[in-house]
This record gives sequence, structure tokens and C-alpha cells, in this order.
Amino acid sequence: RTGGSSRVVSSRVPRVFVFADAGSESDTEGAGSSKSKITQKIPPLYVKRTVRSSTVRHPGTIVVMGDVDAESSVIAGGDVFVWG
Repeated sequence: RTGGSSRVVSSRVPRVFVFADAGSESDTEGAGSSKSKITQKIPPLYVKRTVRSSTVRHPGTIVVMGDVDAESSVIAGGDVFVWG
């Protein structure tokens, strides 16, 4: 038993996930066709604030111009940059 109140400090690190492109498999028709693939350019998502206890999801690159709190998540299909 401890005397007085104790404060619990979270040592969690913000969760940052980068998923591989789901369309990376070969989408060719027939055995002799070339590997020509149409790629769609997804513009990056710019978050110009601190991410607090929320989840940010985007299929492309995410650029966070602020801090990412330990209770939040950043999920991207591309790169994740945090300038905080």
C-alpha cells in the first residue's frame, strides 16, 4: 500500500503504420502481356496541427506539421513524416 496519490505516466509511443500498396500485384491480362500498369498518384495529406487522441488515415503519404500524442494513430499507405 502506498501513501498518498500516485500518478501513472504513459510511456506509450504514438502508433504509426505504413501499409504496402494493395494494388502492387501484377494486374496483367493473358500470359504474354507486358507489365504495363496504371498507377494513380495520390496527393499527400498535410495535417497542420497536433494530432491528439485521434486516428489519421490516408491511402497516400501523410505529413504532420505538429506533434503526435501517444493516444493517437497515423495510418498511411505511403510515407509518414512528423515535423513536430
